[in-house]
Amino acid sequence: DGGEIPRVDPVVRFAHGMAPGDQAKSQAVFTTPSAGEVIAERDPVDSGVLWIKWPGKLEGKSPRLTFKEWRAASKHAMSTPAANAPFHGPDNGAGKPLWTYHAEIDPAPPGKSPLFARAGFIHPLCAPDGSELTGSRPSDHLHHMGVWHAWTAAVSNGKKLDFWNIGDGHGTVRFKDYLWRHQGTVWQGFAATQQSIAWPGKAEES
Repeated sequence: DGGEIPRVDPVVRFAHGMAPGDQAKSQAVFTTPSAGEVIAERDPVDSGVLWIKWPGKLEGKSPRLTFKEWRAASKHAMSTPAANAPFHGPDNGAGKPLWTYHAEIDPAPPGKSPLFARAGFIHPLCAPDGSELTGSRPSDHLHHMGVWHAWTAAVSNGKKLDFWNIGDGHGTVRFKDYLWRHQGTVWQGFAATQQSIAWPGKAEES
């Protein structure tokens, strides 16, 4: 269902019951009465799911899609950069990524405690026009870094830990590995595992 509120150029995820076809071909081509030929891409985890970018306005009842063929993507969908490399979102049209995920440890600001070094966050996150929606390390909150996550009340070996306020030295968050990374022509995304590290720089526990 396209919904009651019109959406323009939306990316839609949907399940399909088609034969999987050649797994090396990551795109499914459909024809529609209103939009002509449209391209969908396989989900990197669930082959029974496709992602499609609908051209133009989508509203009301779901449009009828007629399957045409499986096709190899012009751009390799499953990227394989270095294990701890940053992961960049799609180009915003002005030569900059819409978002960047920092897998590597970002050093603390000059003159500040090394406890403020951490990894596993998204910054910048940008609007389609390129304007930044996130900030990182404001002067009064050096532990705030774009879009990030940390537990505030945890227990390790009977000790209470706070992975949020990293300047207190209780713990920090680090990137561990990517579960998958997808850089396609229809959509891009990733899933990653992060570690909560207790007592960084000392006898570390995770």
